[in-house]
Amino acid sequence: NRMRRRGNPCVGDLIEPAAKLGAILLLVGLLGLAMTAAAPVAGDLQTIRGLRSQKKWASAESLATAVLARLEVDPAADSLQIAALLFWIGDSRWRVHTLPGDTTAIRAGGRSLAIRARRLGADHLDVAESHALVARLLYVDDRGDSAVTHIRRAIDIRTEKLAPHDTLLAPLVLEGH
Repeated sequence: NRMRRRGNPCVGDLIEPAAKLGAILLLVGLLGLAMTAAAPVAGDLQTIRGLRSQKKWASAESLATAVLARLEVDPAADSLQIAALLFWIGDSRWRVHTLPGDTTAIRAGGRSLAIRARRLGADHLDVAESHALVARLLYVDDRGDSAVTHIRRAIDIRTEKLAPHDTLLAPLVLEGH
């Protein structure tokens, strides 16, 4: 108290503003992290599409995995973007690795299918695309019975939604073989 009477600040007077400044800086830093996680990913999604069109599967998978990690911490993230990233991860792994027991690819494909079915409805063409991916992954994993169930569902959706004699049905079934 003597220091205050003489006009000199005490240690407590110095610590309180420093603590307030520290708390403010911490909040600004956390806000910056949140903004980074919530940053628009449209450019990244376009880059992934470009890599996939160039058949650069490993690069597409790596970028999709990084973007997915950013989106999964953002509570406001678009679940359909997450589903697309999961699909691209599963598909890229299938194209590059095609190893039985690739649980990463199977989980990614299954999550993509679940999100798309929930958000778009069970008969949407994107759901058919995910069913076809899961079928290919299960087939490679020697789970043919489960694979047949998914490919039949994919064919049913596409047959119902697309014009007769749809030329995209053959690649849906035969892709990669």
